Parts: sequence; structure tokens; C-alpha cells
Amino acid sequence: SSAFFFLIVSYFMYDWFVRRRNSKVVRLAAKTSEIVSSLFPSIVRERLYADKQQKQEQANGQNAFKNATYQQEKALHRQGSTVTMNQMDEEGFMYKSSPIADLYADTTIMFADIAGFTSWSSTREPAQVFTLLETIYGAFDTIAKRRRVFKVETIGDCYVAVAGLPDPMKDHAVTMCRYAKDCLHKMRELTQRLGQVLGPDTMELDMRCGLHSGAVTAGVLRGEKGRFQLFGDTMNTASRMESTGRKGMVQVSQQTADLLLAAGKKHWLKPREEKVNAKGKGELQTYWVTTRSSGSDAGLSTDDHNPLSSEDSEHLSSFGDGVDVRFTEDMAQSHVKWNADLLRGILNTIAQKRCAPESARIDHNAESEIKYGPSIDELREFVTFPPIESYLESGGEEALVDYEAYEELEDFVAAVAEMYGDHPYHNFEHASRVTMSVIKMFGELNTEPSASGRVMNPAVLLSMDPVAQLGCVLAALVQDLSHTGVPNSVFIGENDELAATYGGRCVSEQQSIDSVWELLMESKYINLRRAIYHTEEEKQRFRQVFIHCVLATDVTDAKLSESRKERWNKAFGIVSRAEANNRLNLQATMLLETIVQASDLIHTMQHWEVYEKWGGKLFEEVYQAHVEGRIEGDPSTSWIEGETKMFDNLVFPLTERLLECKIFKQGTINAYIDFAKDNRNQWTQDGATIVGDLVAKVHATRSS
Repeated sequence: SSAFFFLIVSYFMYDWFVRRRNSKVVRLAAKTSEIVSSLFPSIVRERLYADKQQKQEQANGQNAFKNATYQQEKALHRQGSTVTMNQMDEEGFMYKSSPIADLYADTTIMFADIAGFTSWSSTREPAQVFTLLETIYGAFDTIAKRRRVFKVETIGDCYVAVAGLPDPMKDHAVTMCRYAKDCLHKMRELTQRLGQVLGPDTMELDMRCGLHSGAVTAGVLRGEKGRFQLFGDTMNTASRMESTGRKGMVQVSQQTADLLLAAGKKHWLKPREEKVNAKGKGELQTYWVTTRSSGSDAGLSTDDHNPLSSEDSEHLSSFGDGVDVRFTEDMAQSHVKWNADLLRGILNTIAQKRCAPESARIDHNAESEIKYGPSIDELREFVTFPPIESYLESGGEEALVDYEAYEELEDFVAAVAEMYGDHPYHNFEHASRVTMSVIKMFGELNTEPSASGRVMNPAVLLSMDPVAQLGCVLAALVQDLSHTGVPNSVFIGENDELAATYGGRCVSEQQSIDSVWELLMESKYINLRRAIYHTEEEKQRFRQVFIHCVLATDVTDAKLSESRKERWNKAFGIVSRAEANNRLNLQATMLLETIVQASDLIHTMQHWEVYEKWGGKLFEEVYQAHVEGRIEGDPSTSWIEGETKMFDNLVFPLTERLLECKIFKQGTINAYIDFAKDNRNQWTQDGATIVGDLVAKVHATRSS
């Protein structure tokens, strides 16, 4: 009976394992089928399966075939040939089965590109780039299913789709126009929401769509990583419609316009004022589509979103492909919220890592009574950081900052934004970009421990000290707070009293430090101060990092520049045993200063469109001061040479230090170097033209 019982149990266990295995196979097959279905139309899938079955049948009969062809191979060798019949079959001069391809006579192709994406992505981390693309193109996929549009592929940031295949569609041009407008509206909706996560300038991104109708050859190129593809002149022309289009608009060819006219959609079309000179096509008459999204046939002037005349289109902003985006009140509020969210995350980390006893806490109510002298006098060789062991022993529990501190933080950032002047370059928008770069560079720190296992990497120290991180990020946000649109040398001459107060050095930077510190010490921010620091040691470290990082952005002060050079060599060069005790603190201090300095110049190390935009804004600011009589000498006469010297004497040495210290991930720094070299080369070629255009722009703005 025991043997029978064991047999029964064994049977049920075997049956359970078989059912479980079969269930896994079914689930895997379903997932595989879902993936294949998303890549290939149903008619193509059936032919792929048939082709696969045919290959399997050929493989089963291959052994018999080898015996039959042995004598033929010997004959080929006797004639001097080195290619066997078997090789001809395996290496494939051509496939044995027919190609999987068809001609579709009536289709409409859409090419959609994200205007401004290249420059935007050059300022972001890889994960942020993919977050944007997955979110937007995932939404486009959903719309495509609803509109019965087939997604062909994505090429970089370009989305390609087709209507009229694999199933014929009589109104393919109408369907594709509606789909394109749906995508444009969804793009605007998503970028507004993504701006709170990926940075406010994400809201400036938009789509540029191009449509063309005609015949295409569609099929699967068999081989490694085969996929469904379209070929033919219709694809080329659709691509030209996109590349010659405008941000936020849908451009269609004459062929597509004719189909829309035949469908009774004349009110959708607006002829483009000028003909398009498309590469390989010559001059073409094109049209703007003005349909509403969601299938409505009511007319909607595309100018509601992009009011461009033909004349305006010739003066597009260097950033992306749209008009020059003004920093509006809504954009300022978005920047305030985004910066506050960044700082809030660091405050939560401080709360999590903090382990100060109650007895060590300072009296935050009496802080406003403390007076400080010139902040430049507080500079030290290095900031003293707590031992790494203290971070390893502290924290670990989930902790959040009080809600009152959050409210005070957002109010504080809004007050900082209000204190910024309305200058083309030194403004709150630029400060937000510097802050974004600082956050990115913190993420690029190489925090891997040394081979010996000892944690002596300054990047590890900084990654574990959120108080120092907050001081550095806040410095990036406020460093130009007191900038008046002129260099320090001119600012000193305009303000004798301030020059005397700060000893004639780093005047605007020191005034920014004092203004922000005085703001932070106000009684209404007491909960915010408690969230930042509890002890005197934390407060002094926070203030020291803050001062060091703000003053690091003044690259014109000769004494500070020489001091930074000496301290950098001491930090990362050969030092004595006595100096080695403080080396980690010195290295961490120099890294913080260098991070802010590099972030302040980051536009020179990013895509050309970013450099041209912000370099142009800086010129406008300086030249406008010259026109107003605040700066002697015409800056346009020396600007071309000045930018070249900036690359050679400041940007390239800075990137070399970032590379040589081996503290940052090398891939990111190499990208910075490559962008800087490309920008310098292009500036050498186009600088004179750009400066001339900027001078004309300043005068045109003043005259209007």
C-alpha cells in the first residue's frame, strides 16, 4: 500500500510540473506573439511563418541533398572553382523562397520629428532621454491603434507611420492628417507634464510633421534582425516634407493636398506662402493642414500655436526650430516649481541621514542677529567634511521633511526668482539651467570604491553628504542674482559703495551671497533652516560650500583663479604625508567648485544650438549695455576673438581637469570635450555672420 501511495503522489507531482511547464510555454508564446504582432502586419506574419516552415522542411532534407550533390561538387573543383554547391546554398547568393514584399499603391506616409530634441538631449542623462521618447511615442502608438494607422519605425527621435497598408484605406490621406494633428496635441499635453520631471525647457519641445501620399514597396528584409520596412520615392518625399516644415505644424505635399480636396477637405488646407526647396526634388508647392484633433472637421488656424508669416520663418530661433521663446510668467512659475522639487529631494536625503542629538541643535530663532563680513574673507583652502564612517553609520530609515518646510522652500525659490533682473543672459532661466547641470554632474560622479577596498574617493564623500550637495545646488541657482547686465569691472565703477564694501573683488557674487543669506535668515523660513541644518557644524559646512561654489563662478578674478589652480594641483598631484591627511577634504572642495564652474559654462560643452542660443543671449546683454553707454568700446569688434580665447584658455583646460582627475564617468566628459571642439570650430566659421546678425537684432529691438 505504501508503494501504491508513493506512486500516486509521484504521478500527481509529475502532472503538476508538466502543467506548470506548459503554462509557462503558453505565456511565453503569447508574449512572443504580442511582440511579433507589434512589429509586423498580420499578412506579413503569416508569410513569415510560412517561410520559416519552408526553411525547416529544407533543413530536414539537407542530409539527403548533400549526398546527391557530392559528385557535382567534385566536378566544380576539377574546373577550378572553390565554391561548393553547399556553400552557395548556405551563404546565400539569394534566398530560395520568394521575398516577402508587396506594392501598395494608395498610402500616406507621415514623418514626425521632435523639434529641438538634439539640443535638449545633449543636456540630459540617458534615462531622461528615454523617459521622454517612451512617453511620447507610447502615446502615439495608442493613437495609431485608434486611427487604424500602422507604425513603421522610429529612427532616432523621428516617428514614421503609414495609413493605407496593410489593409487598403480609401481615406488614407484624411486619416493620416487627423492622426498627425492628434499627435501634435498629445505632444503639447505631455511636454507640459514632463516639464515638471525632466526640466522646464521640456515644455518648449514640439513636433514637426510632414505627409506625402503615393505608392510604396513594403516588406521584410530577411536576415539578422529583420523588420518590416517601406521603400520608394514616397518615403523620400515624406521625409522632405518633415525636414522643411515648421515646429508645431503639419506640412503636406501637393499629392496629399489633392486627395484632401477630393475628399471635400478644402477648408483644411492653407497654401504655404513660399515654395519649398527640397533636396533632390527642386521647388515644391506645399500646404499647411489646419484640422482640429480628435476627428473634427472644423477649421483651426495653425497660427493659434505657431503664428509665423513667411518673413518670420526666416528668423527662427537658434534653439530648435521654433520662434524665440520668451521667458513668460508661466514659464517662470514652472522653473520655480521644478527647482523647488529638486531641492526638496535633497532635503529629504538630509532628513534621512541626519543623526544629530537634540542637545547639539542650535537656536534657529537667534540666527538673524548674526552678522558676517565680506564672504570672500571666509574662503579657506578646503571645506572640512565629516568622516565617511559617520555617514555609513547614520540614517537608513525613511524620513520626510515637515510640510511647513516644503511650503517655505517653494516660497523661498519664488523670492529668489523675483530678485533676478530681466537680462537676456544672467536671469533665472539661465540659473535653472546651471542648476540642472550641477545635478547631472553629481550623477556622473564615479563612486566606485578603490581596488584596495578603502573608500578614499572624494566622489563617495560628496555623494554621501546631502548638506554639501544642497549648498552647491543653491549656489548654482543664486550665483547671478545680483548681476546687473555688465561685468564686475563695470559694476564696480557704477557702485562705489558696494566696491568699498567688498574690497573691489567679486562684487556681484558677494552681493548675491549676502542677499540670499539674508533672505534665508528671515523668520518666515525658520522651518526651512531647520530642515537644512540642525547643528553649528552643519550650518558652517553648508555656508562654506555655498560661498566657495558661488565665488568659483567668477573666472575673471586673477587671485582666485591662481588660488584654484594651486589648490587643484595640490589636491590631485603629489603631496607630502602631512598634507595627505587633508587631501580628501581638499579634493572634495575642488570638485564642488569645478562642478559649479563647469555648469556655469555648460552651454559651451553642449550641442551647437544650445551654445549659439546662450552665447547669443550673452552678446545681446553686453552689446545692449554698450548701446546704453554703460560699456565703452564696441564689444562686437572683439567678440569673435574673445569667444575663441574663452574656449582655449578656459573651457578646454576645465574639461581636461574633469578628465584627468578620473572622478567623473569618462563617457560624459568625453562628450563635453567633443561638443566644445565642434562648437569652437563652427564658431570660427560662422562667428562673424552670427555677430553681425545679433548686432542688427539688438538695434531692431531698440527701434521697435
